[in-house]
Amino acid sequence: ASSLEALEMGIEEIRRLTHSLSRELWMNRTLADAITNEAARLERVVRIRSSVRTEGSSRTLDPDTSTILYRVFQETVNNALKHSRASTILFTLRYGPPFTLIVSDNGHGFDPASTKGNGGFGTIRHRCGLIGFDARCESAPGHGCTWTFTEKPAAPSELNQRTRKA
Repeated sequence: ASSLEALEMGIEEIRRLTHSLSRELWMNRTLADAITNEAARLERVVRIRSSVRTEGSSRTLDPDTSTILYRVFQETVNNALKHSRASTILFTLRYGPPFTLIVSDNGHGFDPASTKGNGGFGTIRHRCGLIGFDARCESAPGHGCTWTFTEKPAAPSELNQRTRKA
């Protein structure tokens, strides 16, 4: 019975993940809603204290940006759960401008320069670059980890294109 329950939980988790990455889903919810739901799930399922803080006036991001930023958020949370031994994760959304998402844990931390391969770092930074965001990781042994994802200012040519489209 326990194996069947584990399989059912795994299938449900895959459904949830697939649903969370749907572009159309972002037409009906905000990134803050999605992160708040994930924080509640972490508290309920993983038993890790999670909280969401918002700063500034709420702002809706376009669906593509929301999808990629949420995927990066999921990757950083997964890394924290897998490696940090954190008891608390704090998610901060600063609406700015610029829009900033911060994922911070109280885990045991690490030296980013000596992390094997930095494969995950490269993937996170690449995804952020696709949507015009910078990704910065700050950590040190014994001091947790904080990822900061900040929207880059639009280049003048991008501003002109946006103005023409509006």
